[in-house]
Amino acid sequence: MHGRTIEPKKGKNIPTTAQWLYGEGCGAWFHIEHKENNVFIISRYNTHYGVDFTEEFTLEEGDVNEFDSKQPFKVLHISHARKVQVEQETKYFLFKKITV
Repeated sequence: MHGRTIEPKKGKNIPTTAQWLYGEGCGAWFHIEHKENNVFIISRYNTHYGVDFTEEFTLEEGDVNEFDSKQPFKVLHISHARKVQVEQETKYFLFKKITV
């Protein structure tokens, strides 16, 4: 690998509130939208500005009333299409994909 990927300029299709997660060789932007109750829509965008996934997640760890998807947050490793970990104002949140 070539090391960590620095954040490229956001494409016009990537929401302004999406947060960058660097990776080894590549990285991605994550966007979180609170849908209702304990359901969140999480999208991951790649460095080619395409959508890797848009899925419904539930908050498994952390208080749903304390996470504000409109405020800055930091996506943590390891985050992928089944779980997304974030930190917001020193609080930890774990989102897990809803499977049917």
